[in-house]
Amino acid sequence: MGMRSQDPGASGETAQEGGRQEKSSANQETLPAPLTEEIYQMALQELQDEGSGHLIECVQNWKDRKAPTEDLMACLKTLTGSSVSLKKMFEDQHQGFLAALKLQSYQQQWLRNQSQQQLYQRDRSRMERAWQNQAGAGPKRMAQGMP
Repeated sequence: MGMRSQDPGASGETAQEGGRQEKSSANQETLPAPLTEEIYQMALQELQDEGSGHLIECVQNWKDRKAPTEDLMACLKTLTGSSVSLKKMFEDQHQGFLAALKLQSYQQQWLRNQSQQQLYQRDRSRMERAWQNQAGAGPKRMAQGMP
């Protein structure tokens, strides 16, 4: 009779694995930043039974729209003492925030400097024009016989 294909893509097991992969990538898209599916899975492994159950419940409540993102983040922060992954996630987020503030400070300083340079150039141009007008007015008046 006919032989089954040995193509792993044709087996039900591979299709299920593919389904899990699709579900995993869908979960990754649904988790709010800075939480990723990878960090979530690592935190589940790091936490004891009670902590992992609490994490699962918090994430599920967020996914079911029973809790806002702020509540999920608060839940995650309470678990940072028991999960290195969650702690590092928040530290990385904080470092990114500090870097963004520093960049913003540099940009604002640059804009202030640019603005000051423009004002200086404008004032210098006005003063030069005024000086030229005064210098040019003297010989014209003298030529016309005016003091």
